[in-house]
Amino acid sequence: MPPAKALRLALARAADHLWSLAAQAQGIREEILDQEALLDSLEAGALYILLDGPEGHAGAAVLDMQAVAALIEVQTMGRVVPGPPPDRPPTHTDAAIAAPLLDRMLRGFARNLSDGSDGWWAEGFRFGDRIEDRRTLGLMLKGAEYRSFRVTVDFGQGARTGEIVLAFPDRARPAPEEPAPPPPTRTAPLWERIPAELMAVVDRLDMSVAEAMALKPGDILRLDRSALGATRLAAGDRLLPMLCDLGQSEGMRALRLRPPEEAGGDSAGAAGFTAALGDAAGAAGPELPNLSGLPLSPEPGADGWGEGSGTDGSLAAFAAAEGTLPEAGALPDLPDLPLSGPDMAEDLPDLPPLDFDLPDNATEDWTPGDLPELDLPDAAEG
Repeated sequence: MPPAKALRLALARAADHLWSLAAQAQGIREEILDQEALLDSLEAGALYILLDGPEGHAGAAVLDMQAVAALIEVQTMGRVVPGPPPDRPPTHTDAAIAAPLLDRMLRGFARNLSDGSDGWWAEGFRFGDRIEDRRTLGLMLKGAEYRSFRVTVDFGQGARTGEIVLAFPDRARPAPEEPAPPPPTRTAPLWERIPAELMAVVDRLDMSVAEAMALKPGDILRLDRSALGATRLAAGDRLLPMLCDLGQSEGMRALRLRPPEEAGGDSAGAAGFTAALGDAAGAAGPELPNLSGLPLSPEPGADGWGEGSGTDGSLAAFAAAEGTLPEAGALPDLPDLPLSGPDMAEDLPDLPPLDFDLPDNATEDWTPGDLPELDLPDAAEG
């Protein structure tokens, strides 16, 4: 969009949006002027406003008293009244009344120019402050050349005709901004936010259980000086394959990671410590099944247990608890075992010889006196 058309649309839309004011640009003159020529072209006794721009660059906006009077009337009386301009110097109140129109018009002007590639020079400007006169304005402007737009404006459908001048500094085009990184995928936050707790293992000390239980706040543990350069990182019950230097940074304890290959010589120590951590984690042992549902054997003679043959009570109790016992899985079939036959005898070893005589047959009478006497020590009298 050409700058003249972009500025005409921005002015009309800003006045209509703010106060439903009809503000039509009857003529726009665009020029490239140096600072001295720009100041000479400005009307004496007008309202001078400094525009704050990007990267410290400053621009200017100038309104004659007819334009100032139109803005005051539309905001105080709701309409523009025909008449001569006020015969007085502009004030800070006049600048505050003009600020909403300038800010909205400047944003719209830059937005209309953003469709092309040559409108970057109008971006980022806004109302800054009121300046007393042209000489002071010249001290505030630092640019060598300015792009000037002199706009003749009809306010309130012919009620007043004023003039607005906008000046933008001629500056070098800024470097293009680096493209923003792509947004994370939907699955990225699921693993990026998983907490990872790392533990710094400075050294290992050997001590008895009594010594460990006797430790109290204030006790000093003597560490090898070389442990500061051999600190390891542990994640859970596993040591990471890297060494660290223990030190401080900005008043806090810090670790500096070293290349993994420097930790290759201490793999045994890492494995031993990992095993120790694993033993500590599993010291509680495996979880045992819950047997609270099984009946416990009471003392003999209680509730029918041990009465008669001693089996009726136990069978009744286990029959009552039959519904609480878990069902056993199917057992595999056992192979046939040789219980008799020639193969059975061949597989058995010979018995060793016996050192004492037995009767020739099982029917021969014998008495306990036939057994040899054993030489036993006398039992102590009770």
